Amino acid sequence: MEIGNVGLALEKLNKNFIDTHVSYVFEEVSKEILMNLCNYKKIPYHFSKIGSFWDGGTQIDVCSIDNENKICLLGECKFYENPVPADVYFDLLEKVKGKKEFKDYNLIYAIFSKSGFEPCLLELAQGNDKLMLIDKTEVVIPIDNCIRGWINSQEGSNTKLRITH
Repeated sequence: MEIGNVGLALEKLNKNFIDTHVSYVFEEVSKEILMNLCNYKKIPYHFSKIGSFWDGGTQIDVCSIDNENKICLLGECKFYENPVPADVYFDLLEKVKGKKEFKDYNLIYAIFSKSGFEPCLLELAQGNDKLMLIDKTEVVIPIDNCIRGWINSQEGSNTKLRITH
């Protein structure tokens, strides 16, 4: 307890509570939201595995795969007080760039938020059939055509992607 200084200990706890505790819980909640969206057919995918991606240097909050159809959804979960900016999407694209684990998959991106999205990100998502924005349990920008043609284009590939739970 910081050498008996309860006030200092509580100050440190309050200062980092969201980053060290709540954000991890929100990641798990986001995975549950994705599972429910799949199970209730609110989105046109059904992933066989949902977890996180970690390769020792890169961490992605949500990694959902469909090995049969060669689709991989990669997502970031943001427990921000303000709407999520477009930088989060661009950072996610950079994280994925050059990763051999994803080379045989058609990639879909998702941003999960508790506080909505900045207008710039909403506008970007409107014209992007590989980006899904999910605000709490509502799909703000649905993707209804992004798997069209992907299934046939990936026939014969045996690559499997491993995700962590």
